[in-house]
Amino acid sequence: MDKHTDTFRERIIRDAAGLSASPPAGHEERFAAKLTAATAAIGADRRTRRRKAAARIMSGAAAASLLWTAAYGFFGMYSAEKSADPFEAKMASINQSYRLEIRRLSENILRSASTPGERTAAEDGLRRFSKTQLEFEKNVASDLPRSPEGIRALHTHYTSSINALRLLGRNIRECDSESTTLIII
Repeated sequence: MDKHTDTFRERIIRDAAGLSASPPAGHEERFAAKLTAATAAIGADRRTRRRKAAARIMSGAAAASLLWTAAYGFFGMYSAEKSADPFEAKMASINQSYRLEIRRLSENILRSASTPGERTAAEDGLRRFSKTQLEFEKNVASDLPRSPEGIRALHTHYTSSINALRLLGRNIRECDSESTTLIII
């Protein structure tokens, strides 16, 4: 113990002597220069981080607004003229909401098709589905009366269309788990 205690005392005395000595010449100037450079670098780093964060936020906002504008125009939400007929507006609203739901289901069906065979079946089924939808819009929807009966006919058509899409998606998903042949009519 005495040997270690003496060693520690010697170190303390030696360190105390070293601390009492004045720093080398020019030490304060070098330290002040380093401190100024470090402070400037920290300030520049903060400004850079703020600019980058602001740029990310602004580019995200620009992308969101561009996406919104594209989606707004793509889904046909522009109304050329406002109709005074309340049934006309209601039918347009029903048509738009069901189209969005059909688009969402179609994208989900394509996304869930994982094998090339499922993908081909999904594309073929959706192509045929789109063809029947276009025929309905050309031949039937334009001639529907603007009345509660016309609204009911739209609901009936789109409800059965959505059910057909769900059935198509289910059949395509089950096609991989079973050894079945999918016949798309």
